[in-house]
Parts: sequence; C-alpha cells; structure tokens
Amino acid sequence: MAWEAGLDLHGYTLDEAREQLEGFLRDAAAERRRCLLVVHGKAWGVDGNYPVIKSHVNAWLREWPGVLAFCSAVEAEGGTGAVYVLLRRRGER
Repeated sequence: MAWEAGLDLHGYTLDEAREQLEGFLRDAAAERRRCLLVVHGKAWGVDGNYPVIKSHVNAWLREWPGVLAFCSAVEAEGGTGAVYVLLRRRGER
C-alpha cells in the first residue's frame, strides 16, 4: 500500500511536533486517506538516552483513536527515522 500524504517533523520542538502531527492526522482522516508517512528523524536528546521526537511519536500514535497501526518505513523512505501510519476507516473500531 503506497502512502498518500507525508509529514516531516524535523526542526520542530516537542510541542510543535505534537501539534503538527495531530493536525496532520485530523486532516488526513477528513480527506479519507489511509496510509501516511511521518518522518520523525533519529536525533538523540540532550541526555543521549533515546531519540526524543521518535519516542514521543510512538506514544502519540498509540493514543490517537484513529490510528489502526504503524511501523518503521523502508530504508529508502526514512527507515527507523520514519513510520508508516495506517488510519482506520470511518466507523471502523
């Protein structure tokens, strides 16, 4: 399944990234898109323990009720620095 819309979160703060992601997911659902690409990057936080935005995107997608599934992208489309997101169909639970 090919992705229909993409979002690049490079350069955003955590608050901005969450706002952008939520708006992107809302718009994609309203446009009846199913498969998305979200590029979050692999940048490590100040303490160097984990990739900051990547870890948060993982948590945010789990919280979003319209997300059916997500997984890392293929290497040519960002690898572990990006995820494919599959949205639920309207009315799907």
